[in-house]
Parts: sequence; C-alpha cells; structure tokens
Amino acid sequence: MVGDLRKDKKALMAASPITNLDALTTPHLIFHGARDEVVDAEQTELLEKAMKKNSITPNVRLLERTGHDFGELSDHTYFHEETLEHLNKWRTTTSATQAGD
Repeated sequence: MVGDLRKDKKALMAASPITNLDALTTPHLIFHGARDEVVDAEQTELLEKAMKKNSITPNVRLLERTGHDFGELSDHTYFHEETLEHLNKWRTTTSATQAGD
C-alpha cells in the first residue's frame, strides 16, 4: 500500500491486512526479505502477531539475503518450493475435510 497516512488514513486502514483479519479464511504463507528497504520486516512481524492473536497461524518465512525484490536466485527456488509445499498441504487438508462432510 502506498499513500500519505495523514491524507489517506481511512482508505489505507480499510486496505490493510491487519485491519481485515476477520475476513481471512484460508491458510497464509508470508514471505518477507530481511533486507527490504521499502517495507520493514517489522510489518510482517506485526501482522504475524495480530494473526496469531486472532487464532490464525500463518507460515512466515523471512528471507535473510533478499530485499523487496526477491533478487537472490536461491530465494526464488526456496520461495517456489515452500509455496508448493504450502499449497499441497492446504489442498490435502481441504480435500480431507470436504470428504468428511
């Protein structure tokens, strides 16, 4: 999100994930570059804490060598592998839950 908090506070708060936690219904996988100079990694930590406070357990991955652009090739591989694993777990869990209905 980009904007001036003084001018656009209402719109920014409405679009912020942290103010919309009750709308979350699926598992979340969150990646953040530790060297991100655009969005501080603390924002991900705050989101993770808020999610846990609302009984949502996200999978958070802090990529130590990368910034905002995920420029490290090894991080791309890790990102793809973790995403596939996360989606497969969610798909398997969802399928098993639906089969029990």
